[in-house]
Amino acid sequence: TAILATRSNSDSDSRLMQPIPRSIARLISDSPFPTPENITSDALPPALITRSSSPTDTMSKLEPKRTRRSRTAKFEFAKALNTLDHLLEDNEFAIADHFSIVDILLAQTFNWALRFEFDLPQKYVNLRNRHYDRPAAKRAMELIS
Repeated sequence: TAILATRSNSDSDSRLMQPIPRSIARLISDSPFPTPENITSDALPPALITRSSSPTDTMSKLEPKRTRRSRTAKFEFAKALNTLDHLLEDNEFAIADHFSIVDILLAQTFNWALRFEFDLPQKYVNLRNRHYDRPAAKRAMELIS
């Protein structure tokens, strides 16, 4: 039997002597001290611990990842539209007073948003339609369809 010495909070008793088997003492002395890295990586998230210890009839189903991603994408898209409102204001084009690659990218982004049923203000739907009605856009669409 080995003696495990540990510190005590008491000033009068600075060491607590507790007998433990040698095999356990050897394991303890060979093991690395806990660090935030190995504690965090081995720990389970509190929500998972709670879910695993709760009765199944009281748990709500987890939201599918696809739904969470879609909600996040819609939130981020709404933030981008808010920024765009300040940049475009009443301008016909995104940069200065002429059509550019930025306008093509915006039209395609608005097209994507409509396809995936994102909330798109009517002014951006109209802007998208005007850009797709340009002769060059019509020619390009004929080439790919």
